Amino acid sequence: MSRRFLAATGTARYLVDTGFNPSGLTTPEELSTLTGSATDHVVRLESVAEQLATDGVEPGEFADRFAQELAASVRAVGAVGVKSVAAYRTGLRLDPRRPGSAEVASAAARWLEGGPGTGGWRMADPVLQRLSMWAAVDLGKPIQFHIGFGDADIRLSEVDPSLLTDWLVQHRVPVMLLHCWPYHREASYLACIHANVHLDVGSVLHYLGPRRAIPVFAEAAEMTPFAETSGELRTHYAGFFDPGFGFDPAGGFTGSTAALEVRAHDVPFMVEDRQRVCKLTFERMLEPPTLLYGQGIGSNYQGQTETLGKHFRRPDWTSGPAAAGTRRDAAADNTNQLELLGPGYDSEQR
Repeated sequence: MSRRFLAATGTARYLVDTGFNPSGLTTPEELSTLTGSATDHVVRLESVAEQLATDGVEPGEFADRFAQELAASVRAVGAVGVKSVAAYRTGLRLDPRRPGSAEVASAAARWLEGGPGTGGWRMADPVLQRLSMWAAVDLGKPIQFHIGFGDADIRLSEVDPSLLTDWLVQHRVPVMLLHCWPYHREASYLACIHANVHLDVGSVLHYLGPRRAIPVFAEAAEMTPFAETSGELRTHYAGFFDPGFGFDPAGGFTGSTAALEVRAHDVPFMVEDRQRVCKLTFERMLEPPTLLYGQGIGSNYQGQTETLGKHFRRPDWTSGPAAAGTRRDAAADNTNQLELLGPGYDSEQR
């Protein structure tokens, strides 16, 4: 039964979180045998801390031992990522700063002194939760977070992914926001703003059913980039590719040249002449737009050709050697390039 149903999904690869009562459940290796698809482990952060408490650890050693055990757990199974269920334990309204060693030792002492509950150790301390998240960042593996709707021990107001914003801006490690409903729009916003944030809303099918899930998928896609290969080339930044860009119903021109502005965020880089830097994908509209891009506003982009931007002063090519048909030398070319940069710029500034 499992083999037939799972194979029918066409899933090429499974990422399995083994942190929740894994005993007796299908292992990633068994799942691979059942489906014929590749499987990989995802290590749960809280489970590592709870195993550490079971094995025994001094409060003052907790931070270092946790980082060591997390790295060892990931290495032992070749895990491709880690997962946090902070939503169930403390909520996401956490101090985004990395906790200090004294702060961690004090929190670990309180937790360990309390002993395991009837169900065993359960890490639900905000300081230790922050420690686990920063240890995951240091490890560099993608981090999954449960977001939104869940079991009875969730407080829905505390599982809004936007609560993670001040933590997200401090690193570039990939973060996957899982489930997300009813905070799918907040998750979509974060995925739009932060290139390392992604979201998944597949479980909405289980929550709402196929018919009601469709509007949720549409809302989640409102701001989410089409694919992570889109990188930072997103129309939300400028909107130069609005409907009708490059189209003239009167036939005055047939297409507009697209100009790509490249920005370096953290690391300087050089773009070579004729280097391929992006791929544009065009989607056909359902119907012609009622208002064409640039219509009635004197757009500088509609109908543009390969020419200088409006911020440059054009050189006068109507006189001198160029007008007479003679070949310009290097000195003349340099002079013309300086002229493009406008007054107040001299060769010493180069």
